[in-house]
Amino acid sequence: MTILAAHHGQVTTRTPEGIHKQAVQGDGEDRYAARCAGIAREAMVLETLEGRGIAPRLIDVGPDWSLQEDLGDSQIPDGETFRRACTRLLYEIRQAGLRHGDLTEASIVLEE
Repeated sequence: MTILAAHHGQVTTRTPEGIHKQAVQGDGEDRYAARCAGIAREAMVLETLEGRGIAPRLIDVGPDWSLQEDLGDSQIPDGETFRRACTRLLYEIRQAGLRHGDLTEASIVLEE
């Protein structure tokens, strides 16, 4: 198990089964409830995007955790390849009726 991130009441780890996201208590019940809601929302989005080739597959989900496919690490390709991939990503997300409020380099993983 490798810890990938630990912040804002959530721990994200890489396990042999996949990427595990776990809400943790300790920052107050409001933050824990918000983290649980965020995990549930992300699970809904992953289910919606399944089969489009743009998001990891949701393997399982519980009240305060999720397990999703591990797409591995990726390096940002040249600017034009990255731009085209982002354009396709946004198109597919919008075609699915979704909007993304946090498109940053860290939240975009490109498969080679």
